[in-house]
Amino acid sequence: MLLDVVSETSGSMSVAAQIYEGVLSSIEAVAAMPLSAPSVAARTGIPCDYRWTAYKGWLAFYHVKEDGGILVDRVLWGRSEWARALGVVE
Repeated sequence: MLLDVVSETSGSMSVAAQIYEGVLSSIEAVAAMPLSAPSVAARTGIPCDYRWTAYKGWLAFYHVKEDGGILVDRVLWGRSEWARALGVVE
């Protein structure tokens, strides 16, 4: 789905593939220490348990699971209304 959105926006499947790989690498990097990434609550004051990692303006929002792993919920463009898309504000 991320590939489709980026490809449609950029008009280039190669750009979409590069963004996809970059976002995936960012997620893999934070997975080793998931609590090291910024929390939405700390940065914005919005009470929720999301954290995020970024790549070239794209934000991957995730939760830290009880076993210490992560669950990526959404990948959104940073300039979008991401708080609404995540359902943390009305």
